[in-house]
Amino acid sequence: IYAFQRKRYWLSATAGPDERKVLKLMSEENSRKEVVSEYFDRLNAGDVDNLLKLFTEDASVEDPVGQPARRGHQELRDYYLVTMKEAQIHDEVGAVVAAQDGHHVVAPIVASLINVQDPDRNRITINAILAFQITPEGLIDDIRSFWGFSDITDPTRQPVP
Repeated sequence: IYAFQRKRYWLSATAGPDERKVLKLMSEENSRKEVVSEYFDRLNAGDVDNLLKLFTEDASVEDPVGQPARRGHQELRDYYLVTMKEAQIHDEVGAVVAAQDGHHVVAPIVASLINVQDPDRNRITINAILAFQITPEGLIDDIRSFWGFSDITDPTRQPVP
């Protein structure tokens, strides 16, 4: 069924085998999306210990992609302590989208944070896309953050040189 055909198609409670498969896949996708939503809730709350409960023991975070990844709970703890406590990050999240591979979810964000490398500690914003890999157990195994220097703005909303 295509939108241009102007027909509605709803999955029924008495779904056949193919429909049941789609319903199961949708449920799994929604579960992965819920993990990502919980990640942002915990990140914005500033509770490192609670956030780390969402990760596998050997999880990695590459932020931004192209920089060395942080691996394991201790490196992630160190990273998130700076991110949450010193940089005081707050992420505004757009529509979270699940991949059909059974593992990945992406989310567009606008991150507002203190630039800890700036002597004046000005607040900046970064437009980014985060790609999450979620295990079947519902834990984050990998986060890759995509953004470049042209995606950073200073307090006056001008690109950072």
